[in-house]
Amino acid sequence: MNKILILLIAMLPMQMLKAGHHHRYSAANQITFHNGVTKDFVGSGFIIKHRNKTYAITAKHVLLETMDQGVNSIDIQEQVKQWQLAPFNEDTGVVKLGQLLNANQQEALDIKVLQNDWLVFEVLNNDSTLKTLKPANKPLKSGEAISVYGCNYSNQKTCQQQHFKGTFEREADANLLIKLELDDLSQLRGLSGAPVLNSNHEVVGIVSNVLPDEVNGGFYFAPFNIEAVKSFLNAHE
Repeated sequence: MNKILILLIAMLPMQMLKAGHHHRYSAANQITFHNGVTKDFVGSGFIIKHRNKTYAITAKHVLLETMDQGVNSIDIQEQVKQWQLAPFNEDTGVVKLGQLLNANQQEALDIKVLQNDWLVFEVLNNDSTLKTLKPANKPLKSGEAISVYGCNYSNQKTCQQQHFKGTFEREADANLLIKLELDDLSQLRGLSGAPVLNSNHEVVGIVSNVLPDEVNGGFYFAPFNIEAVKSFLNAHE
């Protein structure tokens, strides 16, 4: 397939969920740099439990938004003072992240990161209401429903969580090809790094990209498969 990569640093406006009635599945990446600059919403992230240990996950390409602060590889320790996940418009606390476990100073920060689009952090402390998720043990089947939860940049001042739905069709390399219940994908901004969940609310993917549907026209929503994260953690622990 001739892939046309279209960068997503998030998702689009969908139905708002009322506070207090649903779990919070994703939060904003809030990054403070050693030079004193803070970016309050650099895409999204979420937390998972794997073998009784909690980790934070986001998309690698969100780091493209930190290049103006001197980040030029998948190694952030010299520039980033603190990275935390902040649930949208809640005062209940944050998730403080520790070491970036898949840091790699030899990996350049450019559009090619979409080919392996995930970051895994240690979690130092969690005072938030963010739901701890489980990676799915079984792959998606064609026709299976998926959900994405989060907020976009345009409504970040009022949003707590939105729900986005789609149907899985097939895999293409490390991407899941999903048809969304909407026609226009041009407004995708804000949910990169958010979790893609199956009907059991288990993580199957990470919001990452869109790819062309060369048979029917239009585009697939193409999150990155969670299997790469699982394989990394199995080897790391």
